[in-house]
Parts: sequence; C-alpha cells; structure tokens
Amino acid sequence: MLITDTRIIRDDPQHPTVEFVSETGAIASVRFQVPAAANDKRIITAARALLGEFARSRRQETLLLPEESVRARESARQSGDTEVLEEELEEGLEDSFPASDPVSATVSTTARAPLRR
Repeated sequence: MLITDTRIIRDDPQHPTVEFVSETGAIASVRFQVPAAANDKRIITAARALLGEFARSRRQETLLLPEESVRARESARQSGDTEVLEEELEEGLEDSFPASDPVSATVSTTARAPLRR
C-alpha cells in the first residue's frame, strides 16, 4: 500500500492530526502533542515514526488481514532502489541542516623574516 497524500489538520494547534491517505483511499490518522515551534516536516516525520512504532507493536491485530497484505516489503536497500535511497538521504540531510558545527575554511601562515637581496 502506497501513501498518496499526507495532511495535517490543526483543530488544536498543540495536538495536530496527521492523516496518511493510501492509494486505495484508506486513511490512517495520528494525533499527538507537539511543541509550539514544530514545523510541518517535523510533525509529519514524528507522525510516521509513531505510526511505525504502533504498527510494529500490534502484530496480533494483523491476523484479521489477508496474508498477502501483511507480508513485509523489501526495504529500498534490499530491493536496490537507488531513487528512494537518494530521497531518504536528502531528507536526512535537510533535517540536519544547518549543522551545529558548520564547516569553515581556515588558512594557516607562519611569520618569517623579510627576504634579503
């Protein structure tokens, strides 16, 4: 199942609801408390992580689903999907930018006596 749309509903600014819409129209909603300064990208990332943790902890509820829909998918690394790997790398870099210790250029010189002719 692929996620085709992601929505943030802000009925309560401190408890937004993130909706993940699948290609079949199924909707998974995650509602949780976030810091006031959280941006949309951070809210969606946190909702994905929370939904993933919940899915891993509730394996017994998947017994109601057909076996083919429960079967694990290969990760991008396992399937060799370089496009997804590049996208994940870009997201990770964007989340960590600017770094706490940015790179700076420095030049070292040593003092010396003037040249004599």
